[in-house]
Amino acid sequence: AMNKAAFLVAANYLRRSMELLEGELSWSQHYELCTDLHFSSANIEIVVGNYDCSRAILAKVLNFCRTKEDIVAARMIGMSIQRGDGDLMGSVKTGLEILREVGIKFPQKVPCSKFVFWRELIRTNAILGTNSTKKSLDLPFVTDRLKQLTVQTMSHIAEASFLGGDRYKNMFAAICLRMTHFTIRHGVTGADACLAFAACGMVHALLGKIDMALE
Repeated sequence: AMNKAAFLVAANYLRRSMELLEGELSWSQHYELCTDLHFSSANIEIVVGNYDCSRAILAKVLNFCRTKEDIVAARMIGMSIQRGDGDLMGSVKTGLEILREVGIKFPQKVPCSKFVFWRELIRTNAILGTNSTKKSLDLPFVTDRLKQLTVQTMSHIAEASFLGGDRYKNMFAAICLRMTHFTIRHGVTGADACLAFAACGMVHALLGKIDMALE
């Protein structure tokens, strides 16, 4: 049903599935199935606009999460709920908290200052300077789930910052530069890496560094 964009039907199927797996015993015996169902249901409830229902599902998931990866994945859904509710600052703050919890040092103040932007630009240019274009094109794909979720969290922060307009422009640019830096160090995670490199190029173009932007 989800593949056919029949979201309301999918939401009902998922609710029924969760009812059949209600209780601590189900989570103990079928942990992966329960997390998959609850994550899918929480996301689909966001799509159909049932934010309160998604919050309730998320609260249940967080009570049973066993791994850091699942906790991060659950909190990312929380970011989507906040963004859907129009709480862009709250979404960005949650994302920054997640980054801190996975060991990524990034200022927690929202919105960030120009100083943070320039620092990220200098750090990113430094790592770009030591990597040729060919080497960057040959980056490995990231298979570590926590690293994948880390980049996805940065992407969520970038999206919320972009929607926030001029007030969040330094945050948008800084987090995209950090994504670029992270990608070059650890590898490609998919579409989020495309966003990082595209935004990095846009930043350099706006600064008048056209050759670097094209590269």
